[in-house]
Amino acid sequence: MAHPVDTSERIAAEAVAVAAIAEECIAGKSPISTWHRRVTAALGMVGTRLPVLDFGRRPKFFTDLEVRERLVELHREVTIAEAHDDCRSRFGETRTPSRSAVARFWRYLDRLQGRDRPRRTPQKETA
Repeated sequence: MAHPVDTSERIAAEAVAVAAIAEECIAGKSPISTWHRRVTAALGMVGTRLPVLDFGRRPKFFTDLEVRERLVELHREVTIAEAHDDCRSRFGETRTPSRSAVARFWRYLDRLQGRDRPRRTPQKETA
């Protein structure tokens, strides 16, 4: 049985979103980093089941499209603290995700972009 997000409608919707972004990026002579960021954002916004983070749920701010889009725009452009402050000044304290929520969301975006780094586990000292 196919997973609900693995449907032909989902594939068609993603293809339309990616094609539109391609046309805009080519017309605007955007760098490849802009292309990657915009495609990642589009794919994360097409399916209602995305993003699902490690703990199996979407972040609380996921339904707030303005906040989510802003965090995608700021990804890899500013620090987590700067993104948090930017959201707080734009959207107010109640709509602003915590710094740790921003970090988890950005790690998710890194995985989507293939930038996931394996976690380093501290080496135990042998005596």
